[in-house]
Amino acid sequence: MRRRTLSYLGDHKMEGALVLSEEIERCFAELQAEARFMACYEKYALDFDEEGYPVIRECSDLTFQSEDLRSIFAGCKSVCVLASTLGIEFERYSKRVMSMDMSHGVVLDAAASAYLEGMTDAYEADLALGAHTIRFAPGYGDLDLSYNAVLLRAINADKRIGISHTGGGLFLPQKSMLGLIGIGGEDGFTADRCKNCRKRDDCGFRKAGRTCYQRDEDTK
Repeated sequence: MRRRTLSYLGDHKMEGALVLSEEIERCFAELQAEARFMACYEKYALDFDEEGYPVIRECSDLTFQSEDLRSIFAGCKSVCVLASTLGIEFERYSKRVMSMDMSHGVVLDAAASAYLEGMTDAYEADLALGAHTIRFAPGYGDLDLSYNAVLLRAINADKRIGISHTGGGLFLPQKSMLGLIGIGGEDGFTADRCKNCRKRDDCGFRKAGRTCYQRDEDTK
């Protein structure tokens, strides 16, 4: 969590680990007190159109016009649509903190992103999906942000965990995320997810010696 927080602050070399350690610990104490992690998901059979783009027939033949997903989901049999959030009460709390102490608010915002990502990773792991791809989110790569709206409606995330969206596809509360996970297909998805990603050769995470997903060594 500390490494992820520093990464969200732009400190990829972890140079501020010692200076900010107490500040980050304070943020995680606030998160445990104020945040309410919630998540939900649905699984759908995955099909492909004539051009090889992934399609969810159960969602009004929703087609993902994305070269990234066409590559990542190649051979997958189904897809898990997963949404998660820290809740509206934390949203209100973080805004109050930002208005009173901006420097602490900035660190808290980064810690909240790290906390949400870590909690979502743990939730995903508990689903025991078997061989699966990375969790790929609208707005990343060439997958348009507008897919957020239709996918949130498909899994009824508003009523289940309180996530809505703006006209531009952004989340309310802001500390929320949605991801698509391809299930089945080639062996090795969980062992080396980078090899299935079109951004492998031009990835900021890899250039910094990291990945966009949690590895076993990251938990040690």
